[in-house]
Amino acid sequence: MNQMIVKEFETYLARFARGPSEMDLRVRGLRAEGHLPTVRGRHAPPVTPLQAAMMILSVVAHRAVEAGSLASRIGALPVVPRADLDIPDGETFAEYLASLISSPAAVAEVPRFHVEIPEDGRFARVVFVDGKSILFTGDQHVRQDLEQMPERYDSTGRHAFERRFYMSRSALADAAHAISSADIGRQVFEDGPPDPELDDASHAREVRD
Repeated sequence: MNQMIVKEFETYLARFARGPSEMDLRVRGLRAEGHLPTVRGRHAPPVTPLQAAMMILSVVAHRAVEAGSLASRIGALPVVPRADLDIPDGETFAEYLASLISSPAAVAEVPRFHVEIPEDGRFARVVFVDGKSILFTGDQHVRQDLEQMPERYDSTGRHAFERRFYMSRSALADAAHAISSADIGRQVFEDGPPDPELDDASHAREVRD
C-alpha cells in the first residue's frame, strides 16, 4: 500500500487553508522550524504521523507567515496530568495528536471527541462527549492552580470568548486514512463551530470570529 508523502498531505490539507498557495507557505514555515524533511520529489519519504500532526497544527495560525512558529509552540504544549488520565506525564500535544492519527484503528478506539485550540496557541484541549477533557498547556500558573483545585480541570478556559480552531474525531480519522493509504478522500473541513449534538460524521471546523 502506498503511503502519502508530505506534498500529498499538503494537497489534502489545502482545502481548509485558503488554497494550495497558502498551504505551501504554511509548510515552508514548518520546514524552516525543522519539522518536515527537506527531501522532495520521487525520493521523498512517507509522511510520519508526527509530521502530519504538525502540518495539521500549522492551519491554526490566522496568518500563514506565523504558521511554523505557532505550530511549534502548540505542538510542544505538555499535558496537564491528573489521576484518571492514561497519558505519560510530559507527553506533548503533537505526540498525542500523532498517536491518534497513527492509524485509522487508533483514532477509532478513542470515544467521541473534538479538539479545540485558541488562536494564540496558549493551550490545546481534547473534549469528550461526556464533558471530560485532556488539557495541554505550558502555563505554569494554570498548572499550579489545577494542582490545588483539580475540580476545575475540565472547565479551565472553556468559556473564554475568543477565536478558536476546532477539529472533530471524524476529521482526524480521515487524516489517519489519508496518510496510511495515500487516498486523499473526502473533504473534511467546513465553516462554523462544532455542534455537540452532531454524530461522528461531523467534520473539522475552523472558527475565526
